Amino acid sequence: FQQDLLHLYLNAQNQTSSRELKIAIIGAGATGVELAAELVIAKQNFFKYGLNKIDPNKVKITLIEAADRILPALSEKMAEHTMEQLDRLGIEVLTSHRVAKVDEDQIYFADGSSLEAEIKVWAAGIKAPEVLAKLKELEKDNINRLKVYATLQTLSDPDIFVFGDCAHCQPEADQPVLGPRAQVASQQAAFLVRALKARINGESYLPMFKFSDKGSLVSLSQNSAVGELLGQVNVQGFVAKSMYVSLYRIHQATIHGYTHAGLLTAKDFVTRKIAPKLKLH
Repeated sequence: FQQDLLHLYLNAQNQTSSRELKIAIIGAGATGVELAAELVIAKQNFFKYGLNKIDPNKVKITLIEAADRILPALSEKMAEHTMEQLDRLGIEVLTSHRVAKVDEDQIYFADGSSLEAEIKVWAAGIKAPEVLAKLKELEKDNINRLKVYATLQTLSDPDIFVFGDCAHCQPEADQPVLGPRAQVASQQAAFLVRALKARINGESYLPMFKFSDKGSLVSLSQNSAVGELLGQVNVQGFVAKSMYVSLYRIHQATIHGYTHAGLLTAKDFVTRKIAPKLKLH
């Protein structure tokens, strides 16, 4: 996507007058929302780099969601706060618009309407691995995730455990199915360490998985974010952005180890004033 966007800007430099650019992002989950906000910054930076044949004021960014609100996997209050920020950024949001077809120039919706877009980005949710569709004997949902009990055992075979984006998990009957979120997969992975040991040791009762929502953060620009902590505390602006960056550093430490993560943090701190605002390669 970055390469396509860069080539479009470079090609526009051969034109004698400025032109419009319409970008549509399909899917208003966290990924789609963050991408839309980053594009607002990118269009300004392209102009500053001298790629000025596409006027930033003529770049239209549209965020499309099939559900009746953005961030359908997160709380309504967080979605409301995010909508306010997107409106300030000048991003058009279309909810209750289910995409039926996409071609080179248009996006067609199920209600018969359409939207012109030169660049289209698909950010609409997850898809279970293709191999799961071939497991005919196991019960699945409409996107081929395997249905599991609260023990993370499949409904069809107690010796098969599933977690993360492969699992259709509803730990409590009065609660919705857990969404495809990183903290869900992380907690399920830690839980499986205990569950698998219990199964291998032949214990008659296995532990039940309970999801603890630590909150969510969505980045909206270099210095702003919106978030909700523990389902109660709402944070916005610089405070939320600082927490977002902190979580990113914790993620780096988990993947690379604390020493490597510390070096990466130091490198970013030293080079942040001289590093380019856009990656042009």
